[in-house]
Amino acid sequence: MWPQVTPAPNPASSTRSPGASRPSHRVGALVGRDRYVPPEPEAGPPDGGDPRSPAVWLFLARDAERRMRDRLAGRVAAALGAGDDAFAAWNGNLALAARTAEACPDRVVLEILATAPVTAPAVFLPGL
Repeated sequence: MWPQVTPAPNPASSTRSPGASRPSHRVGALVGRDRYVPPEPEAGPPDGGDPRSPAVWLFLARDAERRMRDRLAGRVAAALGAGDDAFAAWNGNLALAARTAEACPDRVVLEILATAPVTAPAVFLPGL
């Protein structure tokens, strides 16, 4: 069953509570962690870093996603600190933002596969 997702209010909407403001430093869900939580850091790759281990794939996907998100947040913060407006700060990092956004569903697919029962014939499961 899929979790219920409540859409966030539109910041431009007139339904916002009086006095509520959207901080200028919150540019995008990835950067501002608005409805997004990056994976927690993990100590070293599991299974001795064996590339045949699905746990290593998942570790690498989580690590890459987190690192890209941190790099994106740092670049946007630096642009804002240098005086760029939020639009320019974000648009100057669109390529990194797109790849970072793609990393999240990639990781989620690996997490789903990591929890799936292993029912394939052994020939399809090398090293498992």
